[in-house]
Formats: sequence, C-alpha cells, structure tokens
Amino acid sequence: MKNIMKHYAFILFCVCIVVLSGCASVSGSSSQSISVIAVGSNGISIQEASCTLINGKGTWNLKAPAAITISRSNDPLQISCSKLGYTTGIVSVTSDVKGGAYGNAIVGGGIGAIVDHSTGAGYQYPNVIQIELKTEIVLQTNSNSQGIDGPISNSDNRLQISRIKASDVHVFIVGNGAYSGSARLINPVNDARAVANKFRAFGFVVSESFDTSREKLVSTLIEYGKSSKNAHISIFFYAGHGVQISGNNYLLPTDLNMNEISQVPLMGVSINSILEQYMNGSTKIVFLDACRDNPLSQTSSRSLGRGLAPINASEGTLISYSTKDGQVAQDGNGTNSPFTKALVDHLGDNDDIAVVLRKVREKVMKDTGGKQQPWEYGSLTGGALVLSRIGQN
Repeated sequence: MKNIMKHYAFILFCVCIVVLSGCASVSGSSSQSISVIAVGSNGISIQEASCTLINGKGTWNLKAPAAITISRSNDPLQISCSKLGYTTGIVSVTSDVKGGAYGNAIVGGGIGAIVDHSTGAGYQYPNVIQIELKTEIVLQTNSNSQGIDGPISNSDNRLQISRIKASDVHVFIVGNGAYSGSARLINPVNDARAVANKFRAFGFVVSESFDTSREKLVSTLIEYGKSSKNAHISIFFYAGHGVQISGNNYLLPTDLNMNEISQVPLMGVSINSILEQYMNGSTKIVFLDACRDNPLSQTSSRSLGRGLAPINASEGTLISYSTKDGQVAQDGNGTNSPFTKALVDHLGDNDDIAVVLRKVREKVMKDTGGKQQPWEYGSLTGGALVLSRIGQN
C-alpha cells in the first residue's frame, strides 16, 4: 500500500507541474549502482555468494560482495543470495522517490518528471544492501527403511546433516479447469498431472484431485491432512482460478457461481486454512499456478482485488506464485501453462529449491516476454533443500 501511495503521489505531482510548466527534462540516469554484501549470523562477510536481483525492469546476477549497475524502478527490488553451506537469504527492497525528481520538475517542467517516472530515473534504491545467510542443515536422501537417521557431524561450516526418505515427502495436487461458461480453463488438469508425475518420479507420496467441487476439495484436503500427519515435508500444488477478497486469497472450486462474489468466502478455500489445517511437517512448500484471468472481474466490488494478495508465511514455509501479487497469470497456448512448464522443466535440477524457482522465474519471463513474473513469499529453515536429491533413493 505504501508503494502504491508513493506511485500515485508522484504521478499527481507530475500532472500538477505539467499544468504550470511546459519544458521537458529528466532528473538523471535511469540506472543505479548497487552494492550487495552477504554476511553470516556473526556479521562476517561471506565471499562468493551467488545473488540474483530482480525488479520490473530486469534481472541481474553477481557474486557478493560486489557492486552492479541495475535499472531504477518504482517496483520493489527482490534479492536472493545463496551459497553451499548456508540458507538462502531473500530480501525485498522498496525504492524511494529521488528528491531531484521533484526539484527537476519545478525547474525544468512536468513532462520531464513524467519521463523520470516511466524510465525509473525518478526512483532510487539504497546504495548498499546487506543480506544475512545462516549456516545450514542439509536434507539428504536415505534408502534406510528406518527413516530419519541421527545427525552426522560435518566440518564444512554446517551444523549437522539429517537424512530423509522420499516417502517422508507428501504432495497434494489439485487441477481445476471445468468451470462454467467463460471461466472454463483448458490447462489446469494437464498442469496438475504433469507436476504429479514429476513428484511421483521422485518417489514422493502423491495425492491428486481434478475438477473439484467444494465438497470434493474439502474432503480430499481432510484426507491428505490425515495421511500426511507423519510427513517431514508437505507440498501443495494448485492450478486453476484463485482470487483475493479484502486481501484474503481463495482457491475456487468448479461449482462456484462466478456471478456471486459473496459466495467466495463461503465456497472458496483460503490458502491460509490449507497451510494451517492440512499441511504437516516442519517444511511446507506451496506452488500456486492460479490468478489466471479473474473469473469475477465483471463483478463490481471494492473488496475484489486483481490477482492474489501478498501473503505472510510462517517460518519453514515457502509459497511460490505463478505471477506477482496483483497480476494475472497466463493459461498458456500449449499443453501447459508457462509457469507449470518451467516448473516441471527445473524441478529435477540438482539445485536448492530457491535456485530452482529463480530459474523458473527467468524462463517464464522469457517465454511471456516479461508479461508474467513469478514471485515467492516466506523462507525455509533447515538449509538447502534439493527435491531431486531426495528422489534419488
């Protein structure tokens, strides 16, 4: 909300200046040098940490500590840094309106101020950004039928290593496409099956449900919660319609009346309730290929928001949106959506899940011409989590 108010305040100021002046100017460069420093819990700098910086203008990579020139933008700058032996650190940094942008508008004219906004030159990030990485506990595979083994010591800056079996990972997959009328979607069931097959290939315990009514969705969630009560890692994937009402996110069953927005809190299933009531284990991962064209977009309501809303995730939880909050994802012209296709392509990579999701983001942005940008919320504890490695039992 603060970022939105800043955005409109700046635009309003520019419009006022246009009325009073006619000359064009810009306040400065549309690029900025950023220094990124990765530190451990003790505050000591970590060398050669791999970092990715992303905003609405592009994606940049560096090895911290280092400086890099990026494009200025009104959008937040998301930075994630990782290194073997440490947890992945993620921060989101907002930009501020440069004082020079206002001054320039007064001196040189309102058109210049509007140019500053469109090019990003009117905004500035902090010049130095520090990200904390903590020492990790690495999850590795184990073919031992006894399940979790005791900790194994390791001197490579790691606290301990725990072993986990593929059968300790429980996955619930939902694909909803058979909505009525124009709300119908082609790919969600295909997407759900593709992801389910990928996780089954890892040896994970997979439950799936397609084109679910509310009754079916709730009953299968309850069953999943019971069957996964001893899970160490819970994963939930959803493809279909999802909306936000008054800042709360709901997944929509196929029997929802799309003309009655008042039904959503009663008939929809909130993402928070899924996380809190049905997902077990110390690690929870949610993939939401939702917020495809809003089926309720024709409904006039101040409580109805575009796309999904940002979500506060508890410790040990990672939530991956197929596109940024407030935006709409594509269903795709092929067999799968752009997000699901990229996810299936990279889930088998021998990388931490944070790195996998960065690859997914880059591929989706490339395939959609930058129109769709996946986003993550929350962070996992316990160190690097390589899903494909768990599958190598």
